[in-house]
Amino acid sequence: MKILRNIGIGFVLTGALFLLGGCNLANLKLQENADYSPSVLDNHINMTAWQYIKTRSYNYTGKDTIFKLMRQAIEYSGIDTNEFIKDNRTFMLLHNDAILRTTVVNKVATPTTDC
Repeated sequence: MKILRNIGIGFVLTGALFLLGGCNLANLKLQENADYSPSVLDNHINMTAWQYIKTRSYNYTGKDTIFKLMRQAIEYSGIDTNEFIKDNRTFMLLHNDAILRTTVVNKVATPTTDC
C-alpha cells in the first residue's frame, strides 16, 4: 500500500514539474533562452612559445604570475630555451593549479603541498 502511495506521489510531483516548466511563478520566468554566439580563438599568435612565455612573464601587469613561475621553472631546470623557439612543435603550458594552488584560511593564502 505504501509503495502505491509513493508511486502516486511521484507521478503527481512529476506532473507538477512539467506544468511549472512552461509557466511563470510570481511573474518570474523559470527558464529563458539565451543568445549564444560560439567563437573560436585565433591560435596564431605570431611568436615563438618562448617569446609568449617571456611576454606574459615580464610585461603582463595583472595578477597573472603563472607565466613568471613557468619561466623561472624552465630557467631553473636548465632546459635549453632554444627548444621553445623551434618551428613545427606543439607546446603544452601548465594550468594555474599545476603551478600554484592556494588555500585561504582566515584570509591568509598559503600554497598547497601538492603543487
